[in-house]
Amino acid sequence: MNAKPNLITTSGKLAEEVNKQLEMQLNELKTKEPARLALENGRIILVDTLVAAIELSNKIAPEHLELQVKNPKQLMEKLRNYGSLFIGKYSAEVFGDYCSGTNHILPTNRTARYSGGLSVKDFIKILTYQKIDQKGANNLVKIASKLAEIEGLEAHKKSADIRLA
Repeated sequence: MNAKPNLITTSGKLAEEVNKQLEMQLNELKTKEPARLALENGRIILVDTLVAAIELSNKIAPEHLELQVKNPKQLMEKLRNYGSLFIGKYSAEVFGDYCSGTNHILPTNRTARYSGGLSVKDFIKILTYQKIDQKGANNLVKIASKLAEIEGLEAHKKSADIRLA
């Protein structure tokens, strides 16, 4: 089971209540065993401040992130690494998964640190090109030559140097 549910909270009372609810809810599920396995991968993490919670969340880079705070806008701006963000008690993950319109193909295993959900951009091929004249090449030779030398790529260095000949 790859699911890794986490709760990051500043409230010990909330952590206890969530644990009680999890046990109660599990007992009512037909899929109790797979759900239990997922929860075994998870944890409840008690932190001192919301700043610490944000820092930890950004490190974890969850696929789904639910934000349950009084003033979410302030925190949203500091959250950088998540696949999809669900704000407030009515923004349940299930809606994002099935019908609210956000993407459900999301980065897993901390890849939200550098990638977001699948988008139309993933189906666009980007082509780049360069056209450098002699004057431009003369301006770039020393830089390219030195970097190639530092990297130990002698043929690259010669390729740059020869452009001055």
